[in-house]
Amino acid sequence: MKRIRAEILAFVMVLMLNMTVYADDASDPGTQHSIALNELSFAVIEETNKDYVVTRTFCKDVCSGVNELGTDEIKTVLMALGMKERTVDKLTVETLQAFAESSSIVVTTSYTKFNEDSGISTPVSRETALSRARDIQAAQENRFLQMVQNTSLRGTIDNLSDVPGEFRDSYMEVIHAAAYQGDGNYLFTVDATWLSMPFFRGYDSIGSCAMNATVTPNTRSGYYFYDIIMSDSTGAVTYSSTGNINITHKENDEDGNWYGSAGYYDLPDDSSSEAAIVRHYNFGAHYQYEGHVNYPQLESWFNSVGNYDHATIGLNFEPSIEIEVGGEVSAFIGLDIIATVDSRPAEIEVHHIP
Repeated sequence: MKRIRAEILAFVMVLMLNMTVYADDASDPGTQHSIALNELSFAVIEETNKDYVVTRTFCKDVCSGVNELGTDEIKTVLMALGMKERTVDKLTVETLQAFAESSSIVVTTSYTKFNEDSGISTPVSRETALSRARDIQAAQENRFLQMVQNTSLRGTIDNLSDVPGEFRDSYMEVIHAAAYQGDGNYLFTVDATWLSMPFFRGYDSIGSCAMNATVTPNTRSGYYFYDIIMSDSTGAVTYSSTGNINITHKENDEDGNWYGSAGYYDLPDDSSSEAAIVRHYNFGAHYQYEGHVNYPQLESWFNSVGNYDHATIGLNFEPSIEIEVGGEVSAFIGLDIIATVDSRPAEIEVHHIP
């Protein structure tokens, strides 16, 4: 199975590097790619818009000739649709089964840069996001090692460098999925990864909202996870990982014909003192819920937006969750605070076929 995963990831990399097909409306059918690995053969329809957002669609029977999928097979399909291996491996057995039983799965992926000085968020290509995030992480790692070797640097802000503004850009990947379960029921998931961590740390939220699709009670859940590098007063360096940390603050909201759910938490802050230096990286988060379209017997199109919000100022109160209709995408769900919020959306147009 590891060999299959390596092959499918390589295939997706080729698609991401070479595809320049743009789709600006729901009538564009996209480009179909046939994938055959061992005994599993299926098709993925891909389209890319002007903001580098890539949407991939998998359908059973009609476009793929696939009737049933096992656990390993659905993992392969999800990675072909753009999900990361780490994300797929963390999904519960129940969630994987829900994906495997879906008649269609639509996954969209967006990459964005946010500059904390200008307060401007900019869509970027996958290649740009990964390349620049790697440069920032390398510079932050170098700064960390300088403080390990030179104790006089400890106590300073550990994710700043001697170059003004070097770490003021942050990059993020957001992956949003909508999977049709039948009888008007959908599974909505959103996964976000800080490719380079933001300078300021406070409250963050992750969730999604959909048009004309209510949230099914008792189906929401989420978690986050990250890696830690730490050096103590002796200069010894240790690495660790948290595993999944459940999101405990979860809320639903609605605005007109938009319904959704999201959760929030404290983004872990780096620290530096004579006793220890702590840096957090590889931060990822996941949120999901099930929903039901208002008119399950009618063929229709509806929008669904996965979103990650990052508060850019400190708060002395706990935030709440709110849907805001309009803006750069059809709607957002995220932090309801009277302040600037760094929002990272990924939007899907879902074709509901009864």
